[in-house]
Amino acid sequence: MRAWITILVLLWALPGWAQDEPAAGPDPTVAALDAATRANELASRGRYADAVPYYQKAIRLDGRNHELAYFNLAEVQKARGNCRAAVLMFQLYASMVASPEARAEANAAMKGCPVEKWPTLELKVEPSHAGEILIDGVLAAPGGTFGPLRVPPGSYEVTFQAADHHPELETIEVKAEPVSVTRTLKKMTFFGTIVVNVDTEGAQVRIFEGPSDETKELFKGLVPMKKPVKAREGRHFVEVTCDGYDRWIRNVSVGRDLESVVDVTLRRSLPPEIQ
Repeated sequence: MRAWITILVLLWALPGWAQDEPAAGPDPTVAALDAATRANELASRGRYADAVPYYQKAIRLDGRNHELAYFNLAEVQKARGNCRAAVLMFQLYASMVASPEARAEANAAMKGCPVEKWPTLELKVEPSHAGEILIDGVLAAPGGTFGPLRVPPGSYEVTFQAADHHPELETIEVKAEPVSVTRTLKKMTFFGTIVVNVDTEGAQVRIFEGPSDETKELFKGLVPMKKPVKAREGRHFVEVTCDGYDRWIRNVSVGRDLESVVDVTLRRSLPPEIQ
């Protein structure tokens, strides 16, 4: 609870703190700071039950920048005699800060709760460099790995997520034995479009999904194209042919939510007698 007094020095200079309703900020970061500050003020006055929703709001809105809210919420729950909730928040704090000092601090704070009787929980998500884990809707591992840490037995709603990957949500039961779960997420597919403009009437355009004409054909038709062709992000093969003209081929890169416009100028074929 050491952080409460520090924040209180600034608190009394702020207007509007006579009300106990959570203040709405103009954006999540500001709202989270307001909630954490209000929670610290209430906790310092012994109003532990009133402080809980404010700590929860700060963590929900911006847990990455409010690790102390995890620790202080755990202290509040411990003061209220709620060891189960306190231990989980102490462990979430240790996971968020991810340092030996934070682990030692959490272990010391948990004394008096029956932690040694509880099993460990270990969670991992791949790709870990872009992954994070939420436990019961609370950010628990911004680095993609949680634990192994002792947690109270029970059911936990765990969200495994990573940028540009499909998240997975599952209920994990923690009983008497250690639990270790790793989830590898499936990468999302993003799309853009391709438009091919040709300077020659009667030319035929073919677009293949991939960097060669041995892959799936996405489009085949004459110019002008009636509408852009949807294609996944990446490289695709474009072929333009027309009688009397050399075959034109290129690999075209398609970006996420972008339109790739290809302008084609065909070159007349040489007569057979001079080829």
